Amino acid sequence: MKQDQVEQHASEIIDAIDDRMRAGVIPNDALTFADVSKHATEPFGDIAVLDEFDRDHVIRRVDEVLRIRAGGVD
Repeated sequence: MKQDQVEQHASEIIDAIDDRMRAGVIPNDALTFADVSKHATEPFGDIAVLDEFDRDHVIRRVDEVLRIRAGGVD
């Protein structure tokens, strides 16, 4: 998967996370995809259909965005 595809998938997942945060389904202080997934009752976009390698890249990008938003940049 090319980097622009990773960015597109991550963007779609972030949008879904944002929608669920606004709805109060996911806490606003979630810092990782794993944190968010604990509160998810349905998958985020097409993450489930990606192969493991691509999924890992997308999740790392989602984690990075969530940490940057929270001010916890590594």
